[in-house]
Amino acid sequence: MCNDAMQTQFDFSDALLALKRGARLARAGWNGKGQWVQAQYPDEHSKMQLPYLYLHNAHGQLVPWVPSTGDLFAVDWVYAVQSDTFKLSADMISDIPEYARMVKDTLDDRHALREARRKNDN
Repeated sequence: MCNDAMQTQFDFSDALLALKRGARLARAGWNGKGQWVQAQYPDEHSKMQLPYLYLHNAHGQLVPWVPSTGDLFAVDWVYAVQSDTFKLSADMISDIPEYARMVKDTLDDRHALREARRKNDN
């Protein structure tokens, strides 16, 4: 699912920020091939009323998902790609600016949070 050698891994706090922006994520430590998680924001046609996470499992099924304690404390979260071998498709190339923006926004949010914590500690 993800090429660990090519991707930076991050913790769940960064993963959650990315999920809130619509990223599709996986854990490098997950054994099932093709698994990823994404946030769903209900619209006026949804039966659900609040955002939730769902998992694309190794069987290709979409199921509701709640992170385990292991997932929350893991530091091997990565952006998911669509195939087990990394190949750029036209769709992925068109998504690169959006993913770059999401990564930048995530890093900006993380920096702002660190600055706020630093100011509170002083």
